[in-house]
Amino acid sequence: MTPETFENLLNIVGPHIRKQTTNYMNPISSQQGLAICFSYRVGASTVGASTCLVNQCMKVPTKNEWQALAESFNNKWNFTNCVGAIDGKHITFQAPPNSGSLYFNYKGTFSMVLMALVDANYCFTVIDIGSYGSNSDGGIFSNSLLGQRLAENQLNLPVPIDLPGASLLGKVNSIWFFCISLD
Repeated sequence: MTPETFENLLNIVGPHIRKQTTNYMNPISSQQGLAICFSYRVGASTVGASTCLVNQCMKVPTKNEWQALAESFNNKWNFTNCVGAIDGKHITFQAPPNSGSLYFNYKGTFSMVLMALVDANYCFTVIDIGSYGSNSDGGIFSNSLLGQRLAENQLNLPVPIDLPGASLLGKVNSIWFFCISLD
C-alpha cells in the first residue's frame, strides 16, 4: 500500500477509530491503530471502521462493469451471462446481552451473516453484512441492498443477449444476466 493510499484511508476511517484520552487511558493514535490493523489484520474497531468504507469502495456495478463481469465468467468458466456467484457465511460470536434468539441460527450457534457476490476470480463485488443469524438465506437476500435493487430493476444489468450458437440452430434464445448460488 502506498503512503498516499494509507493517508486516504486514514482520513476516511480515522474519526471512526479514534479513542478518547482519559485519566485512565492514553490510547494509541488512529494512524498507529490503522497500521497495526493492516500489519496483523486485527483490531477491536476494524469491523466498524471498515464498514464505513463499503459505500465508497464497493459500489453496485454499472452496466459496463456488469458486462465485464459476465465476460470474465464466460472467459474463465464458459458460463454465459453470469455476473457473479453469491453465498452467505455465518460468522459466529458471543450473543449480545438480551438479544434473545435474534442471532441464534439453525446450526445452534449465535451468528451474524455475511452475504457476498464474487466475480469469476473470487473477488468481492457486492457485500451485505449484519443480518441476524436466525434469518433465512432468502430473507437475507431479499432484504439486502442487492436483493432490493434486483426486485426494483435498479441494478443496471445489461439487456438479455442471445446464447452463443443459438442462431446456428435457427433459433434466437435470449438469456437474462444472472448470478449463481454456491449452496
